[in-house]
Amino acid sequence: MSVVVIGAGGHARVVVDTLRMSGREIYGLLDADTNRHGEIYEGSTIQGGDGLLPELFQRGVTEFIVGIGSIGRPSARVRAYDMGLSFGFVAATAVHPEGTVACSAKIGSGTLVAAGAVINPASTIGLNAIVNSMALVEHDVEVGDHAHLAPGSRVLGGCRVGARTHIGAG
Repeated sequence: MSVVVIGAGGHARVVVDTLRMSGREIYGLLDADTNRHGEIYEGSTIQGGDGLLPELFQRGVTEFIVGIGSIGRPSARVRAYDMGLSFGFVAATAVHPEGTVACSAKIGSGTLVAAGAVINPASTIGLNAIVNSMALVEHDVEVGDHAHLAPGSRVLGGCRVGARTHIGAG
């Protein structure tokens, strides 16, 4: 099943790479900038804007993932996630093959686990979250919906990270 990526900025590069490395087929990307429509970005075509979602769903594309980052403000990520769901799409979860997710960890739909990230036992990651490159989530951690753990961040055992929270790099 192919996945459409909503957004075509820097974070989308990581999402596309993670999907490819995981053996997922990418239908294409969507971006609001009409000057970029038709552009090849990270080996996939920017198909058009968000208005294309209903047509893509009718064509049989049923999964999406958000390729919009969220440094400090997750509102655009949340909006894109909610929009994808509103058209009937399923939010794809992407785990890079060089990421580690413990058997007892739970990962919410739409979440990205990037290369080198580690999610240890009994941890829960919410919906549409980003666990970026080399981030560490220790045992028994709860990460809320739409949270972003930046590259190299560390969340220690038993901690709770609220919804829409951004934990900075390192």
